Amino acid sequence: LTKQQANGWFESNCLNDPIHPLSHTIGYVLRGVLEGHLYSGRADLLAASVRTADSLVKAIADDGYLPARMDRDFKPAADFVCLTGSVQIAHCLFLLFQLTGEKRYFEAGQRLTRFVRRTIWLDGPKETQGGVKGSFPINGSYGQWEYLNWAAKFCIDANLLELDIQAANA
Repeated sequence: LTKQQANGWFESNCLNDPIHPLSHTIGYVLRGVLEGHLYSGRADLLAASVRTADSLVKAIADDGYLPARMDRDFKPAADFVCLTGSVQIAHCLFLLFQLTGEKRYFEAGQRLTRFVRRTIWLDGPKETQGGVKGSFPINGSYGQWEYLNWAAKFCIDANLLELDIQAANA
C-alpha cells in the first residue's frame, strides 16, 4: 500500500515496463489487495481497492475497450487490449460490486466481459474455438499471435461471477 498513489496507481506494477504497466499486472495487484480485504476484513485494503477501481472504471470505454497499458494517470499507453487484464479487472469489479453494492462496478465489469466475449470465435479451426487471445487485435505485444490458457481461465472466472450476480439479483 505504500506504493499506491492517491488516484489508486501502484508504482513498480509491471514485470517489464513499470511506467506503463499492463492491465494484466494491474489486475493482479487489484485482486491481491481485494483478497487481502476479503481474508482480513481490513477497511484500508477495501479503500485502496476502491481507489484503483474508480480510476479504472473511468479508463474503460463505453464499448469495454481498456488499453493494454496505462500511465500513472490511467491514460492509454498502448493501442491494443490485453484481454487477460480486461477479464481480471472485470472479476475484481464484480467482487467490488458484491462488497459495496455500487452498480457502476458491475456495469463496468459487464462492459469489459462483453468486449472480451466479442473477440472469442465459436467457429473456425477447432484449435482456436472458444480460445482467448493474448491481445486484441491479436498482433498486440501481449501474447502476440497466441491463445493463452490463463486468459481463458480468467475469462471463465469473470463470466461465472457475472452470471452468479445476475442470478442473485434476478
